Amino acid sequence: MPQLTIRQPVVHEDCTCLATSQIYNTGKTACANLYDLSQSQAISKEDLLRAVLMFACSTIDSVGKQLTKDCLKELIDSDEGAQKTFEQYISRRIDKDPKKILARALSNPDYRGELIKILQESIEGTSLQSYAQISELTARFGIVTDDVITRAEAEKIFDTRQKIIHEMDIEVLANSGSRAQRRTRAENELKELAEQILEASCKLIEAVHNKIHEPRAAS
Repeated sequence: MPQLTIRQPVVHEDCTCLATSQIYNTGKTACANLYDLSQSQAISKEDLLRAVLMFACSTIDSVGKQLTKDCLKELIDSDEGAQKTFEQYISRRIDKDPKKILARALSNPDYRGELIKILQESIEGTSLQSYAQISELTARFGIVTDDVITRAEAEKIFDTRQKIIHEMDIEVLANSGSRAQRRTRAENELKELAEQILEASCKLIEAVHNKIHEPRAAS
């Protein structure tokens, strides 16, 4: 029986990425269980495979938010790229609403930490369900987006996700009035899309992990 091709990110046991790696493992396990179930069921196989893709897409969302919570401050403190995008974000927020941002920052003894918290909240308030949103997150970490996932891969994955989760994967047939039917999805198509987005989660964790640990290794 074919299996979902997924792996566990390689991180140090004492790394701040560890909790994110455990969250990824939860999503990975759910996807693997659903995929295995789809291989043993004679009915609703496509819907089980659609569910695999939904869990896979949810995994990168959870991974990104946990990395933001656990690792963003550490990278802003140590990585030039993350520091630069942090400064750009705060500059834009001050331009937009200076009184609110400055009042919040200056009312806290750790005003820099409070500004980082504002950035974290803005990331945690969005969903990583598009290439643009993933690109915004990777920029915060000083990571090249295409090292995690390409635009073409992300657009295909999230376009499929949107059709499934918001339209039940139904399409109205051309020249048929109001007749509609479920789209037919090849098993390999859904399997490959799930594998790609899970691999992107893995690469994101490892990219952040390497950013944290490479400077230490160099010193």
